Amino acid sequence: MAILLSWTIFMGVAFGIVAVVLASQFSKSCGNNGKAAGGKVCGIVGIAFSVISLVTCLTLGVLTLIVAEYAIPYELVSAGSTSPAPSVSDDAETMEARSAAEEALAKVVGKDDVVVATVAEKADRAFDNSFGCSLSDMGIDPTDFAVWLMEGSTFAIGDYDVRTYSDGTGAVVATVEARSIYGVMGALLDGLMALGGDGFISDEERNAKLAELLPQAQDQAAAERGESFLTLELVRADGVWTVDEASLENALDQVFFS
Repeated sequence: MAILLSWTIFMGVAFGIVAVVLASQFSKSCGNNGKAAGGKVCGIVGIAFSVISLVTCLTLGVLTLIVAEYAIPYELVSAGSTSPAPSVSDDAETMEARSAAEEALAKVVGKDDVVVATVAEKADRAFDNSFGCSLSDMGIDPTDFAVWLMEGSTFAIGDYDVRTYSDGTGAVVATVEARSIYGVMGALLDGLMALGGDGFISDEERNAKLAELLPQAQDQAAAERGESFLTLELVRADGVWTVDEASLENALDQVFFS
């Protein structure tokens, strides 16, 4: 039973353990016996097969997640639709779409004024939601923090990660490495806990202590960079490829605030 049910993993292990235990008890009570020895061997084999089944399932699960993470929507057919997917356009348009995506990502990982202002606003709001006070309340310039958060960010687009379609849409998958605001918040929370929690007399005292601890938290999180896999949606209008604004907004959230 341990061998036959090894594909279920848990049942195989359970029957295997029972086989080994009962065979050992029989051998101790009645001496060596061929059937008991065979039962013990079958139990061990069943457990081994169950372990192999577990490793196989975990491996397949990881591979499925990797494939899903990198997948690009090659077909734009909605569920139940019988119309064909738009055909992929030529290499020239693909290169134009890639250039548009690279330009947008350069703003995400660079110090584009508009993007910095957006990240600063999001960071200010994130601190307020997490600690009850914003960066501004601490006396910290959100723009300076945003510049620090975006510093050293990089992106990469693979050779086969760009797709354009005859209906004027496209998609680009990119890998981005950047600091996350939650790395800083985690270090800041550790600093607060080391002080005994949030038992401050006033909001002003709390804000001052957070402002005091923030540089140290930034130093601790400075080297930490998470990897994000983004899918940017593109649209072609008047012969020019541009990244969808909502898609770019989601990219900012995913890179720096997740």
